[in-house]
Amino acid sequence: MLKDGKVLLELEKYYHETPDKDHFIQLIDCLTDSLVIVPMNAQISSANAEIFKNAKVGDEIALADDLRLTPDYLKNESGNLYIPIFSQMEQAAIQDYIKGFSTVSMHISEVIELYKHPKAKLDGIVLDPFSQNIVFYEDIIKVMENVMENKENILKNNKA
Repeated sequence: MLKDGKVLLELEKYYHETPDKDHFIQLIDCLTDSLVIVPMNAQISSANAEIFKNAKVGDEIALADDLRLTPDYLKNESGNLYIPIFSQMEQAAIQDYIKGFSTVSMHISEVIELYKHPKAKLDGIVLDPFSQNIVFYEDIIKVMENVMENKENILKNNKA
C-alpha cells in the first residue's frame, strides 16, 4: 500500500506530460494501491457540540452521539459535482482549501463507495483538483474497481 502519495504525484506529472494510454494505466494501477486524502465535513449533533464547547484542552470526552463525516463536493462551472481526493496534504493545502475540513486518509475503494452512495448526484472523482486535476468519470471508476478485483483474485490464487 502506497501511503505518502509521492509515486502517485509523479505518475500524475508523467501523465500530464505525455497523456497516453500507458501513462494513464500506470496512474490507475498506482491509484488502486494508494491511500488518498479526502476532505470531510464533520456533522455534529447539538448534544456533541455542547460537549465540545465545555471541554478544555487535554480533556478526554465521551460523545453523546456518533460523529458523522461526509465528503466535501467540488462543483465546476457547469454545475457538475465531484468528490475531491488528494495525493498529498500539500496538494490539499493549495488555495487554503483544506482549512475547515477534517481529513481522512482512505483507500480509493472507500472513496468509490462514497461516490456510489452520495447525498447528491455526483459526476466523478477528481484527483488533486488545484494542481494536476485529473477527473475520473463513471467508466474509469468501473475500470478501477475491475483492476482492484483482479489484483485481489491474483493474490488469492497465489496464496492457494
